[in-house]
Amino acid sequence: MSTPPDSPRQRQVVVLDPGLKDHRTHHHVINRNLVSHAGAVGMDIRVVGHRRAVPTEFTYAVTPVFRRGIYEDTPALDQTAFAALVADHAYDLSRCLAAMEGADIVVHTATAAFLQALGATLAAGGHRVGSAVIQLMFHPLGLAGGEIAPDVSMARYAEAFRRLLCAERGGPIGVHLSTSCHEFARVFAGLGAGVVDVHPYALLAEAERTAWAESRSAAQASTVSCRRQAFLYGGDLKLDKGLAWVATALPTLLADHRAVDFIVHLGDNRFRDPRLDQLRRRVVEMSVRYPHLKVMEGHLAPLAWDHMIATADFLLLPYDPLAYRWKTSGVFWEMLLKRRPGAVMAVTQGTWMDRASHGEKLDVTAVEFGDTAAVSSLVQRAIDLPAVVARPQRPSLSCLAQGNDDYITEKLNELN
Repeated sequence: MSTPPDSPRQRQVVVLDPGLKDHRTHHHVINRNLVSHAGAVGMDIRVVGHRRAVPTEFTYAVTPVFRRGIYEDTPALDQTAFAALVADHAYDLSRCLAAMEGADIVVHTATAAFLQALGATLAAGGHRVGSAVIQLMFHPLGLAGGEIAPDVSMARYAEAFRRLLCAERGGPIGVHLSTSCHEFARVFAGLGAGVVDVHPYALLAEAERTAWAESRSAAQASTVSCRRQAFLYGGDLKLDKGLAWVATALPTLLADHRAVDFIVHLGDNRFRDPRLDQLRRRVVEMSVRYPHLKVMEGHLAPLAWDHMIATADFLLLPYDPLAYRWKTSGVFWEMLLKRRPGAVMAVTQGTWMDRASHGEKLDVTAVEFGDTAAVSSLVQRAIDLPAVVARPQRPSLSCLAQGNDDYITEKLNELN
């Protein structure tokens, strides 16, 4: 009796993700979607996360390794602190790469320190790595706060790309770089990254696209005879996302529009800032006095989050331009993808979202940060429109035509 041949070995892919600490962040969503999609295209994906990650919290294999988080890298670090961060990442990467046995690498959230460490580790040799798909989520100044020295940050990224290119030339390693928008791609190319593709961090999984379109249509139909809705804030509690402005604006908006339900989602206070707890209590107390203020607290299930966006007539991203001048936003992309046709969407002037809206010719309005009167006028514009607008769907962006999971696996295949 002949022995059946062995089944073909799945392609091994390792996601290097120091930002994965728990299941309540976009890191988990990206990894979950990628692991689910990869199995269908013959890839076996493992995730290496931060050492605080608890493997039993996840539905996919997670190995907790990295001692330093990805968001510890900011332009404000002096050179000694930055060098220590690079060294720590390099030590942990060396341990990871030694166990990979020719696997391909995915890095979906990269900073200068992590890229320098990865480039140096690969260039040192001794590690069998296939290829690397790297997504540059941040502008070089994206994690900056207050006054910084931009030349320092730019120089760190330039050194990171130099190390990566040296590693690529030194062995059979294919490297693919992408980032969130054309503006960022031009900046990285000018720093020596070479060709940088564009693909936003759309958390939509490829398999969910049809279901999303159907659920959005159903949500839209269910609101025809209901009260109109304005979505003012969503996500974790952060001062730089404009929660203080929203709390200050609410009495005016609630008085101006008594026929509108205002929706505020107050996620976790992950940074344990007492000022955020005070703002949360202030908004919750207002919801007791104003029945048309609807507050949702804590972590939202994906379907609840999607429904909140899809049923809104007005959506606001009240982000502080001081923090978001060079910083992209996953919520921005999600609102673009999930909002119903005809919904009025507003961002704040001077943010990256404002520039991206102009550059991509999006149907998005910009208001000055803190201008409550302008927001009130936009709410009125939204409710003056019929609940269902009989007009063609807005043009789809070419860079949003593909789920992030399918995009990454496609680039892995192109490199081999």
